[in-house]
Amino acid sequence: DLAGASRGGGGSASELDFEVAAVFSRTMSIALGVLGILLLSTACCMHEAIAAAVGCAKVTSECMFQTPSLLVLPLVECVWKLSSGGLLAYSMVWLLATAHMEDDFVTVKGIEIGGLTKTFAFPDRNKAMLAYYVMGFFWMMELSSAMSQFIVSYAVVLWYYTPKPKGAGPHMPLLRGLVVGAAFHLGTLAMGSFAIVTLRVPRVLLRLLTSQARGACNNLCQVLGACITCCAGFFHRNLELVNRLAYLDVCICSTGFWEAAKNAQGVVESEGGKVPEFIGACWVFSGLCVLFVSAVAGAASYTVVAFHATWVAEPARAFAGEALCVAVVGAFFGAWAGW
Repeated sequence: DLAGASRGGGGSASELDFEVAAVFSRTMSIALGVLGILLLSTACCMHEAIAAAVGCAKVTSECMFQTPSLLVLPLVECVWKLSSGGLLAYSMVWLLATAHMEDDFVTVKGIEIGGLTKTFAFPDRNKAMLAYYVMGFFWMMELSSAMSQFIVSYAVVLWYYTPKPKGAGPHMPLLRGLVVGAAFHLGTLAMGSFAIVTLRVPRVLLRLLTSQARGACNNLCQVLGACITCCAGFFHRNLELVNRLAYLDVCICSTGFWEAAKNAQGVVESEGGKVPEFIGACWVFSGLCVLFVSAVAGAASYTVVAFHATWVAEPARAFAGEALCVAVVGAFFGAWAGW
C-alpha cells in the first residue's frame, strides 16, 4: 500500500531519486574500479620496493613494540612547538609595537586632508630586526623538528646495536637521545635546520608572489614564480631526505653535519633508484592508511547522521542536511587527521 501510494502521489520524485542513486552508484563503481587497477599496476611495478617496505614495516613495528616511548614523542614535539611557537609569536608583538603611526594624506581640490586613516611605519632598523626575528622563528621550529628526528634516530640505533634480552628495548631512549643531541650535536642539528630554513622561507615568499601574480593576471611573473618555486621545492625535498639520513650517520659515527650529509648523499647515489622506489612504496602504505582512516570517518559520519535518532528527527535534519554531504566532510577531516 505504501509503495502504491508513493507511486501514485509522488512517483516522479521517487523515480528521480532512484535515477540519481543509480548514476551515483555507477560513477562510484567505475571510479573505485579504476583506482583498484591503478593500485594493482603500482603494486606489480614496484613489487621489489613494496617487499622491502613490508620488511621495513615489520622491523619498525618490532622496534615500536619494544620501544613504546617513541609513541609519546609526537605528542611531546607538538606540545613543545605550540608552547615555544606561541611564546615567540607573543614576543614578536612587542617588536611590532615599536612601529609608529603616521597619518595618511589625500588631496581634494588642492586641499590636503590628513588624519582620517593611519598606517604603521617601520624604520629600516626595525625592519631588519623583524626579518631577523622571523628567520629565527622558522629556525627554531626547524631545530625542534631536527631534534625530534635525531631522537628517533638515536633511539632506533640504541635498539638495533645495543645488546639486550629478547623482546626488550633500551632504557629511556628519548631522554638519552635528547641529552646526547643537546650536549654533543646541537651545532650539527642547528646547521641542518638552517639549511632547511634557507629554502623553506624563499619557497613561502615565492608562493605568495605566485598567488599575487595570479590575482593580478601577470602571466610572466606567474610562470617565473611557479618555475622557481618548483625548483626550490625539489631541492628542499631532497635536502630533507639527506638530512634524515645524515642524522643517522651522526648517531652512529658522531660526524659533523657536512660530512654526514656527504655520506648520506653517497648512500643515495650508490643505491641508484632503490631509495626513491622505497620511499614511493612507503607513500603507498601511507596512502592506504589515510584512505582507511578517511573511509572509517566517512562511514561513521554517515551512520550517525542517517540512522541515529537524534539526527533523524526533523529539527536536527535541517542543520545536518544530506547524510552523504556530511559523510564527505567527515571523510575529508579523517583524511586530514590520518595524514
